Amino acid sequence: MILSTILLQDRWTGGWVEYGIYGIVLIGIAAFLIYKISKGKDRKQRNKRLRDEDIEKRQKE
Repeated sequence: MILSTILLQDRWTGGWVEYGIYGIVLIGIAAFLIYKISKGKDRKQRNKRLRDEDIEKRQKE
């Protein structure tokens, strides 16, 4: 209730509350993307290693 009152007051419009929320959202999106990219790289390396091991097994047989 207090937060909605603060957000509705004219003196806060376009102020630090909105920019703070906007900044938190941007940081969250950036962290999510960095996490997904790093996980994708790990998965790619693991798949390459498994593929190479499979090729070596087939060549030995």
